[in-house]
Amino acid sequence: MSTTEEKKVGLGERIDHIRSKYDDKRYAELLAQWDYKQHDVHDETIRKKNKVLVEEVDEAGKKRSRYEEREVNRISTSLERIIVNTHTSFAVGVDPDLQAEPKTDAQRHMLELIRETEKRNKIRNVNRRVVRSVLSETMVAEYWWSVEDEEFYYGKDYAGRAKTRLRCEVWSPFRGDKLVPVLNTLGDLERFYRFYSVKDDSGRLIDRLMEIDKANVTTYEKGSDGWVILRSAPHGFGKIPVIYMQIKEALCECIQSKRKRIEELQSNKADCTNENFFPKVVVRGQMTGLQATGRTQVLQMSGDADVRYLTWDQSTAAAESELERLIDECFSMTMTPRISPKDLQGLGGALSGVAFKYVFMGAHIAVRDHEEFIGEYLARRYSFLKHAIALQVPSVSEGRGLSLDPVLVPFTIEESTGTSSKDDKPDQGQVD
Repeated sequence: MSTTEEKKVGLGERIDHIRSKYDDKRYAELLAQWDYKQHDVHDETIRKKNKVLVEEVDEAGKKRSRYEEREVNRISTSLERIIVNTHTSFAVGVDPDLQAEPKTDAQRHMLELIRETEKRNKIRNVNRRVVRSVLSETMVAEYWWSVEDEEFYYGKDYAGRAKTRLRCEVWSPFRGDKLVPVLNTLGDLERFYRFYSVKDDSGRLIDRLMEIDKANVTTYEKGSDGWVILRSAPHGFGKIPVIYMQIKEALCECIQSKRKRIEELQSNKADCTNENFFPKVVVRGQMTGLQATGRTQVLQMSGDADVRYLTWDQSTAAAESELERLIDECFSMTMTPRISPKDLQGLGGALSGVAFKYVFMGAHIAVRDHEEFIGEYLARRYSFLKHAIALQVPSVSEGRGLSLDPVLVPFTIEESTGTSSKDDKPDQGQVD
């Protein structure tokens, strides 16, 4: 075996070892929860078709019986998406309050460049993607890199000869990214791996790997002869340009058994409705004729013959009560407000003030719980941005001492009506 072949074998083994740290089964289960088309109610091995006895008469007049499979109703619900999207909107639907107190020109310029960087990257949308991903997928990463853009610094004399600005994108399992962080004993990121696939000109999927450390970004590609280095280059930041966040449990994992029962009840109820929707007619005795008088039809019968509808006397009240109770429990367990017009009817005419605060109270408590990891994530982002901007614009390097404290601002009804719940007088040095 040649030296080159030995290196390839060693590289392949190392990459396979890294790849094994990603729990495919775990994230496939989370995706199945998120994608209502993959719910158990659509699985024919779990919710089986009905077997119906069919009696037929052949040409000779002989009766034959057979069983026939008939499709059942399969009603799924996107409850997970509703809950996660609601929490996302309450957490970052209003831009986080970036509290800052710049004391020097360098710090003021640093703050200005951070604001501009966020604006160019549409950070509001990034925040929503990040929060939605971590609540549903349990992990998310934000990757930053430099691009040339001289126009970014027009009108900023302090920028000197700076020609590059920052860009970012979001990585997460549902987007096809298999993320493997390597942390040291202190929990700091030492290396980061991203497995993903791209299509070549013929539409064939090609597996790739990005390895990011404090100095370089190295991209590998898997070909017919195994893994090879596609390219490697320094990123120039001196620290890993990845902001990573992971939680132990997705927001809606606690309601899975209830959501499955909801779908079962809805589907069974639909089956029952289909079976009993069209009335069945019971005829006793013999009909002798039919007379039509205008729109009235008269049946002629002999003797004690009789005709009547066979009605379904069962009540669905128990199923409907259980269904409503389960839905309420799903929302209450995740501290999610039910804010549809129908749900708000119970408030009567008190659709403002204390009533709305009561409706949103659970969501606001949940936002404060989420802030434990979202706030830490945002703090790491701003720490990186200060470091990276200082490298691109040396004249503001002293601005790295700028103190930034991102605080989540839970959505309130005032925001939707254009009225701020904050004091009319803005705080000095705050970034709204």
